[in-house]
Amino acid sequence: MHTGGSDSEKAWFTKGFIDGLRWSANQKNVNDSQVQPEPSQPSRSVDLADLLYQVEEQRLQKRELKSHLDDAVGILQEMQGYMLSSLSNSTDSPLSSSPASATTSPIVDPSAPNSSFPSAVIARPRAPPPQARPRYDHVEEIRKLVPGYYDPAVDSPTGTTPDPIIERALNSLFRDAQISGSSSNAFLLVKHLCREAHGTTASARSVGQRYILRKWRNPEIGTWNTHPGLQLSVPLANPLANDTPEVWYAYLKAYPSTWPKGIRAHPESKEPIFELVVGSRIYALLRPEMSDLRIEFITALLDLFTVPGQYKALLRELQIPLAAQTSYRALGIRNHEGPLTKVDVAKHYASCGVTVEAVEAYVEPWAHIFEQDRRK
Repeated sequence: MHTGGSDSEKAWFTKGFIDGLRWSANQKNVNDSQVQPEPSQPSRSVDLADLLYQVEEQRLQKRELKSHLDDAVGILQEMQGYMLSSLSNSTDSPLSSSPASATTSPIVDPSAPNSSFPSAVIARPRAPPPQARPRYDHVEEIRKLVPGYYDPAVDSPTGTTPDPIIERALNSLFRDAQISGSSSNAFLLVKHLCREAHGTTASARSVGQRYILRKWRNPEIGTWNTHPGLQLSVPLANPLANDTPEVWYAYLKAYPSTWPKGIRAHPESKEPIFELVVGSRIYALLRPEMSDLRIEFITALLDLFTVPGQYKALLRELQIPLAAQTSYRALGIRNHEGPLTKVDVAKHYASCGVTVEAVEAYVEPWAHIFEQDRRK
């Protein structure tokens, strides 16, 4: 590490020499004040001494700054050397070394005085290196727990009817994961299998992968139970689009975090209001499949159904025919210029057989709640 050496001695010598010049100049000023010089005869020696002093003082400051920089570079080089030696020692030492035999690495104590000098470098114990974790082989484990999990899905194009042995084994794994909690091996295994199945193309998924994507549901927060004797049922599967409102009601009741807009809980039972679920499912089945039309559709729908009795009035005034049978289907393409209107929504609902009574009981209450949730 650079300590200043000869540069420091030269700097102090120059400083003493300049101080002597300044003292000499001051003495000459005192003598000149006693003998008043003529204004036309300035003291050139005094000006020259001041100029020389300023120049040498700047040079001295630069040398001192360079000396500090050299010291800092030296300290950084030492710290780098200590770090490299520590890393090499960690690589060479076995993982089973005891804490008592752990080496120490010198580091700079920032609280020590003159911490930029080597005297402030102290030795502190270095933590032993972490032990390597064994590689987790989930494939081997799932083959033991669920024989046939990775078998190709050749029995059905969608893989909805797995072997009963696979289904029972996976349901048992689901129960263990639901009961034991998010840090258990069963839960971590299920989540690993879900990630693996999502990362596999649909055509290449096995029967077990397709089953786990359809059936597994994360438990609600706060429902973990650590009592081994408690038996939980298999998590409800995600309902299909054409499932009845009763199926959707049971699913939303079990998983409140999945409630869509327009659903409210009963003030006493805290369960979803069934009428709102029906209105939500009617909208989900009748809305356009094209995403660019959905914004126009929901805007026109709220314009229609947030006004009580407007649907009934439009059917009567415009003589819109009402289908005799209920047949829910998505709205197709736009058949006129400009955005969709509430008349288009009324015609579509009427063509699907949505009666005035159904609108008053289910659709209009849902539309009011949906509009409130949309503004939040």
